[in-house]
Parts: sequence; structure tokens; C-alpha cells
Amino acid sequence: MVIVAIQVVLALGLGLSLVHLLVRHAYANRYRHHILTTKSTEWVSPSVDAIVACYNEDPELLEVCCASLAKQDYPGELSVYLVDDGSLNRPELRHVVERYGNRVNWNTRLLERVTIQHPVSVL
Repeated sequence: MVIVAIQVVLALGLGLSLVHLLVRHAYANRYRHHILTTKSTEWVSPSVDAIVACYNEDPELLEVCCASLAKQDYPGELSVYLVDDGSLNRPELRHVVERYGNRVNWNTRLLERVTIQHPVSVL
């Protein structure tokens, strides 16, 4: 009686495994066919944001960086953010910021310098 029960359990397990493999194979073929027939030939480039953060940068170095970004031929949308975090040499940087800040998809942010005064501890 026990041997018959074991044989039935093994037969059911083997049958279920076979059904599982057949269903899995059929689904994989269907999915593969779907991928092959609906594959798009057009590539859409994602948009890219470039952030140039500067603080007391050399104006020539900033000019080279901005010129390099301006020459990019990226097929998607490229937005550039030029952010000056309160540089002490802002008057020297102003001509670079003004030259590139007026371009399409270029944004400039000239932040004011914030000084934090630390409290003096008294012993």
C-alpha cells in the first residue's frame, strides 16, 4: 500500500513537472515572438542635465568648460546649469556667465555669498 502511494506521488510530481516545463516553454516562445515583432527601430535619446558648479574658478578654465559643453552634438535634449556659489572673483567670471547664459537650454544661477559666523565660546 505504501509503495503504491509513493508511486502515485512520484507520477503526479513527474506529471506536474512536465506540464510546468511545457507551459514555461510555450510562454517563452510567445514572449520571444512578441519581442521580435514589436521591436522599435527608432532610438530616443534621454534628456541630459549638466551642472557646472563654480566657486572662485579661473575664468579661462570656466570658459574652456563652457565651450566644451556648447560644442556637444548630443542628439537628445541637453540642458546646462551654470551655478556660481558666491565667488569672490565674480566680476572676472561675469563675461563668461553672460556669454553662455543667453544660449538656449543654458541656465545661470548666481547665488549670493552667505557667511556664517560661529559663536565665540567663552571659557
